[in-house]
Amino acid sequence: MKLLILGHGFRCTLSILCNHLSRTIADVYRYAFDVIGEIFFGNMFGFLEKSEDHGAFIASLDALMPVLCISAIAPWYLRPFVMGSAIVIPAAFRAVKAVDGIRAAAVEAAGKRKKQIADGSVKRNDILQQLFDIVGEKGEKVNFTDKEATLEAWVAMYVLISLLHFYS
Repeated sequence: MKLLILGHGFRCTLSILCNHLSRTIADVYRYAFDVIGEIFFGNMFGFLEKSEDHGAFIASLDALMPVLCISAIAPWYLRPFVMGSAIVIPAAFRAVKAVDGIRAAAVEAAGKRKKQIADGSVKRNDILQQLFDIVGEKGEKVNFTDKEATLEAWVAMYVLISLLHFYS
């Protein structure tokens, strides 16, 4: 009987611990996205301030991560089939569509910065600004345009979530 009570108590404690950990992991994701927003784009996305998954970035990447991981380790000739399978998995298909929101956010941030640079209205000291400085100073010499700077902004968010999934 003591073993049964101990087992039940252990399950309850484990449940409470798991609930706390899941909130903590969600907060770590929100914090990480806001930090990347600040470092890379010069302002936070608002994940922590609003205590929400801004644009469903985290949820969509959570759903898509298994497909991306399998695609990453699959031989090159199987990758189109793995990624194509996302079409028949409803959650992965929604995630693929939602991930476009991340791309759109990066493109919007880069476009806004490009316009600010053209207007001469802002000079920030973040990574996106440094990328656009490279474009302005020696972009033609090294074949680095605003498209590559925008791509780097997009990749920053994907690398972040990949690292978070790897370490969580």
